[in-house]
Amino acid sequence: DKYPNYEIIKNRKDIQINIRNCRKSEKVKNHSFPDNKVLEDFTVAAYGNDMIAIIVTDSSYVLKNFRFEEKNDFKLVLDIFAKAEPENYEEFVSFGNFYKTVGNPKKGNMYLEKATKLKEKMTEQIEADTIIQTVSADTSDNLSEKQENVVAEQSPQKQKAKIKKDRIILFFLLIVLFNVIILIFKKLKGGKKVVSEIKESSFRQTDGFGSEEFQKRMVKKLSEEGWKVREIAQELNLSETKVEKIQKELKIR
Repeated sequence: DKYPNYEIIKNRKDIQINIRNCRKSEKVKNHSFPDNKVLEDFTVAAYGNDMIAIIVTDSSYVLKNFRFEEKNDFKLVLDIFAKAEPENYEEFVSFGNFYKTVGNPKKGNMYLEKATKLKEKMTEQIEADTIIQTVSADTSDNLSEKQENVVAEQSPQKQKAKIKKDRIILFFLLIVLFNVIILIFKKLKGGKKVVSEIKESSFRQTDGFGSEEFQKRMVKKLSEEGWKVREIAQELNLSETKVEKIQKELKIR
């Protein structure tokens, strides 16, 4: 046959390559990929007259394989990526370098050219964003300066309005304070009058003067002369109750 008899078996987490009637070279070594996002481990072993290679993947993968033949050399290339096509600058560069390394410079250069164009667009976008940010900053500074000027122009008017408002508030406070003082004065005056009346009533004699016999004679005499109870009480310094009691005892109507 022109090519070796081989079989590629794709599993969910590994790829198995069976090559029949092939011996394992001492140059082929097992290898681990601790920092690789797709590959985890590569193991190769002889199985009778065949050779088996197992590639363990760390995640889902996209596999493409192709063959190279140069004179008496035969190469089986496995293209294992996390994505079918690159999506950013780093991935385009990775694809390009890979294909150039495995002997496919045409495809490698295609990806590298795309990476260069993408980088140019990224640079243009960065420059555009920088210009926009600069313009925005200048606009913001101008607006801030205008706002400060407007505030400065309006400050005297606001100060006058504030002074006027403070004066109105002070005027109403003075009115309230004046009314409170008047109420306090009235209460104090009323209190003095009550105290005076209490003192006056406290010092007034209510038991009258003279003996009880004298009081009875005077009550009888004044009653017969037509004096009223209140008048008799004031004349004899007796309470009206006391006068009425004496009149009752003397049976004076």
